[in-house]
Amino acid sequence: MNDHLPVLHIVGAKNSGKTFLLRWLIEQLTACGLHIGALKHSMHNHPIDKPGSDSEKLRQAGANPTAFWANEGLAVFFSHPEENEGWEIIRRIFSGVDLLLIESFGRATGPKLVITDGTDQWQQWSHVIALVSGGPVLPSAGKFPIFGKNDPRLLQFVLDYFNLNCP
Repeated sequence: MNDHLPVLHIVGAKNSGKTFLLRWLIEQLTACGLHIGALKHSMHNHPIDKPGSDSEKLRQAGANPTAFWANEGLAVFFSHPEENEGWEIIRRIFSGVDLLLIESFGRATGPKLVITDGTDQWQQWSHVIALVSGGPVLPSAGKFPIFGKNDPRLLQFVLDYFNLNCP
């Protein structure tokens, strides 16, 4: 990813609360007057951006622009981009945002918040900067900051990590 586009990945197991956390972060960060973009990534084959989808929920939370990336294409409806081409499109689409939040693109490089289930599953991802947990975590996770969901300290951590100000 381009160093000039600040990106934060939110990863975790299916149904772990990734979209919930993204919506909360978007709401908090946009309330500060920041321009936040969101991208929902999927490796599954399914229709792009149907009513009630996660990407629609992210737009409703205030992300502008919002994108959804699946095997079928990249919404703002580019058909079947190669990965390098897709990243170039993303750089262009999100060039004016203060921060781009990406859900479920665990193999991409860049800093990651991992929603942990209390196991060491967080170790499958690289570039982990913090863990988010709804319960106890293993002692091996102690090398990372650990936050609860909706934790104001998590918001401050993200602001500090990306040198963003919340007036």
